[in-house]
This record gives sequence, structure tokens and C-alpha cells, in this order.
Amino acid sequence: MTERITIRFEDTDAPLALIGCPELLDFAPHTLPYWPFNYSEGGNGDVEPFMSIQKIDDKYHVQATVRNKTKIFRDPIDVMCYMIAELAWAGLRANPDWLCVHGAAVEFSGKLVLFPSTKRAGKSTLTACLSACGNRVFTDDFLPVSIDSHGVPMGIASGVGPRLRLPFPKDFSAKFRNFFNEKITVPGSRYGYLQLDRKGLAERGERLPFGAIVLLERTEGAKCELLPASKAEVLRRIIIQNFARAQDASRILRVLHFIVSHTPLYTLRYSSAEDAAEALGKSFARWPENSRPAPPFEETEADRYPLEEKAEATGIEFQNALVRCPTATELLVDGQRFIVDSKGYAIHQLDSISGSVWAALEEPAQASEIIDMFCVAFPDEPTERLRQDVTRLLKKFAAKGLIQQQE
Repeated sequence: MTERITIRFEDTDAPLALIGCPELLDFAPHTLPYWPFNYSEGGNGDVEPFMSIQKIDDKYHVQATVRNKTKIFRDPIDVMCYMIAELAWAGLRANPDWLCVHGAAVEFSGKLVLFPSTKRAGKSTLTACLSACGNRVFTDDFLPVSIDSHGVPMGIASGVGPRLRLPFPKDFSAKFRNFFNEKITVPGSRYGYLQLDRKGLAERGERLPFGAIVLLERTEGAKCELLPASKAEVLRRIIIQNFARAQDASRILRVLHFIVSHTPLYTLRYSSAEDAAEALGKSFARWPENSRPAPPFEETEADRYPLEEKAEATGIEFQNALVRCPTATELLVDGQRFIVDSKGYAIHQLDSISGSVWAALEEPAQASEIIDMFCVAFPDEPTERLRQDVTRLLKKFAAKGLIQQQE
């Protein structure tokens, strides 16, 4: 092969460039077996690659073009891990109507159970155990979401094999250890990808509706139990784990709120991933036949605003009365307030203090009036500190496009 190889993956509009490291092609069938791609020798100067990987001596120098970030690896499996993460972003850029949630999704009886990512909650290990129990994996890391022609949110299979941290947990049974030893064909120093057939891993682009969303709460020694979860907490969690950035945040909020509102919500408290996998298999062995179907999600023209440069908080001075921006979107879920700024940049969850300031601006008010209100409400707090805190919060609201000065 030549020095440079150009690879094009399905659902992307920019290629991957390999320079001096053709051996990485050999890892693709083991790490992302059902994400179709084609490659050619030589370069393609017309389209800038989303990533370039160049081998210098025994190290892989990886350049992520869009983020202008360079990393260096020795282990080719670590390179593949990093490349797959950037590949997820490339897929989103090429499909701006997709959302994408950081989390795992596994098929149970024709529907997906989504496990939003939580640090050290064991998402990937649980996904691997579910695959060992015979459940088909859609993803263990990132799940694109689209709205089909009937207004139904659908999770989209990534085509990437589930990744397991090595070495295996000590409490794995012989059954699970044998399964993982058989399926991990190219172990790295830290991770191994499970190479599953089509019964165990969905092909890239396959779509299924959501059956449940399960928050993971792993605690040493905890009894394995599936508990109801609040709508506000699930919405907060999947907002945090959403990483669609090419579309307006108000649409993201509406879609995520729609999914949460029409999907059963749970928290799984557990200690052993094996026990959790077996419990989930029993809980979702079948879906209620008499459940009422959700109404279709309806797109609106208000879902998208033209994105402009954000204002900076510094230098903002309040001369006139302050009002909420008329295009800011507000959503109240289980007593928790979520706000989308007027230009659709981001989703904000307001705490009790910021929520009180927002509530005070239901009618136009001077900054000094809001400060006086807080001084009355908190008489034991130093007046100057309250003034600084409220002013800082108002400037943040203004910079985020949530409030403006009355003309």
C-alpha cells in the first residue's frame, strides 16, 4: 500500500486519513464491524479529513481537524477508541437533524432501553454483560437519535462493538469470563472490543423506538432493584449527555422532553453487573400490550433560530428595566425549570437562586429592584455580596440571551 490511505465512512461527509499506518485497517473489523466504509490509496485534496493519523517511529500522532487537537498513542486500540469518538462527531456534522446521547442502548423485545452515561456507573461493563445474556447491542457509548416520518423518536445503531475495560472485574463468573475471552479478539493494553455477530450487534443505521430509560446507580454491596425515576432528573441527565451541537437547543430540549415524557423511566441500583443484566432481562422480557401509543412529535418552525456569535458577560451595563427575551424557551418539569436561550445555543437548568431571579423578571424590573428583593429575602446575608451575586447572575442571563433591556 501507499504511504497515505483515505477512508470514507457511511453517514459522514469527511474522510479519515491514515499516513504510514496501514495496519490500523486490520483493526476496523474488530472494533466497528457494522459501520460500512471504503478506502483508497493516496489522498483526496478536495475534502479535508475529520482526522489524520500518522505513525512516526512507534507512535501514532492523531490530529482531530475540527477541534484542532493532537494526541499521541502507542497502543493501536487506544487510537481506535479515540478515532471512533471523533467519528461520532463526524456523523453528527453530516446529519444535523440528528441528536446524539452519550450512553448505551440495548434491545429488549424489539425496543431500546437507554442507559445515559454516568461516571463510574458501569455502563460499558453492564452492556457487555447484557450482550453475554443474548441481548442485541445498539451502542455502549453514543446513540444518534432521529425522528421518523411518523413523528416517532428512533435510536440509531452505531455499528461499533461494545468496549470492555481490561482486565475483567474479579467477580465475573466463569460463564461471563469465557464469553468475553472468546469475543475479544484484539485486546489492547486497557480496552478490548467485543466482536459480535449480527444477532449480538445491530448494523449501522438500524433504528428502533425507545422502550425505557434507565439511570444507573452502582453502589458496592447494593441490592439489585429497579426503581421509578423522576422525569426532571432523567431529563437533566440526558441533557447533560446530549452532544448534538449543529441544531438549535430549543429543538433539542423539545425532542428530549418528548422522549422522557412518553417513555417509562427507572433508576437501576446495583452492585454486580451480572446480577443487573439478569434482572433487566426479566424486567423487560416483554412490553405492556395495552400501553397507549405516544402522539407524534411535531416539528415547528420555531425549532431553529439562526446561530450568531454569543455576547460576552463582561462590559454589560444595565441602564433600563430588564425583561425576559421573548424568544427564550421555558420548560417546567417536576418543579425543575429548564431554559433555552434566545438564539438556541444551550439548555440551562436553573437552581433555586437563579430560578428566583428568573421568576422576578416575569414582569419588567430594574436590576436594583431585584437586588432589593433579595436583600429583604435574605436579611442575614451581607448586602454587598448579594448585590454582586445578583448582578453577576443578571449579566450571565444577558450574555446567554435569556434577558434583555427594555427599550
